[in-house]
Amino acid sequence: MSLQGVQLRLSSAYHPQTDGQTKVVNRVLETYLSCICSDAPTFWSKWLALAEWWYNTTFHSAIYTTPYEIVYGQPPPLCLPYFPGESKIELIDRSLRKKEEMLKVLKFDIQRAHNKMKQNDDKHRSKSSFEVGDFVFVKLHPYRQVSVANKINAKLSHKFFGPFKILSKVGAVAYKLKLPSTSKVHNVFHVS
Repeated sequence: MSLQGVQLRLSSAYHPQTDGQTKVVNRVLETYLSCICSDAPTFWSKWLALAEWWYNTTFHSAIYTTPYEIVYGQPPPLCLPYFPGESKIELIDRSLRKKEEMLKVLKFDIQRAHNKMKQNDDKHRSKSSFEVGDFVFVKLHPYRQVSVANKINAKLSHKFFGPFKILSKVGAVAYKLKLPSTSKVHNVFHVS
């Protein structure tokens, strides 16, 4: 490690603060294993190999690629579906069938979680649409208010300003507004 210029920061199970990456990996693997093993939590250790494969073949935003690509210099191979009876060895056949069953359960659970999150988000979302020429109010954060309306105490000032005229519709959910000429805020706003 010293030849590569890497400084080690040793940690223990009770002090993982020294290594934030380990903390993140542990949290991600815990989430993944809890999704896979929700029906049989005592068998979590049997799924460690699949969890490792998943982690190493998943895109990481810190390195802009997958760990598999870094080690092997090529994208990971596709996980082809297994059809029962393709292998003549019973143990392999049983293991691959179980893996296919777990992947189906996992896909179902992920889709269900996605639908639940969308449903919860849609509860708080109002469908608003406006026409060109309408007047609307704009919600601004305290640090952005200064350029639109100068207030002495930004924390206690209003959050909504206007009304401002809609000049044009930009995309499906954004509008271009006619703001004061002294404004330093971009004049395109999301409908929310």
